[in-house]
Amino acid sequence: MDSDKPRRGNMIRWITDAEKEQIKQMASWHMTLEQMAALFKIAPVTLDRRMADQEGVREAYLQGKAEGSALVRSVAYRMATSGSHPNVTIFWLKCKENFSEKQPELDKAIIESLTDDELVRLAERAMDTLRGKDGKNNKRDDDQED
Repeated sequence: MDSDKPRRGNMIRWITDAEKEQIKQMASWHMTLEQMAALFKIAPVTLDRRMADQEGVREAYLQGKAEGSALVRSVAYRMATSGSHPNVTIFWLKCKENFSEKQPELDKAIIESLTDDELVRLAERAMDTLRGKDGKNNKRDDDQED
């Protein structure tokens, strides 16, 4: 076999820095590798190969996934703790805190772990929610920091 012959087949398709930024953004939206490859008009196996052997591609993908998840978690947490979205609060407790109506001993352990001040603030927030106050603009004078 003659090693001086030019290699036949497709040329190597490298991912540009601009495309790495696009990968990061698309990963933050949790697009699949197949969807990303289709947008770049390359085979999924090519994108997968570049993630394995080209510096920065896998990192952009992983960073995008992490940033997208962090943003969604942040919004969900704000909604869950605002007192304005009880369904999100219940979802958060069930998914993140293993809350269940069938686990009163867990609820008791959580309540017993709170300080008296924390219990008072929790009860006040619950009462504000029951009264229909949003909790955002109804801070008491003693809750405000100087």
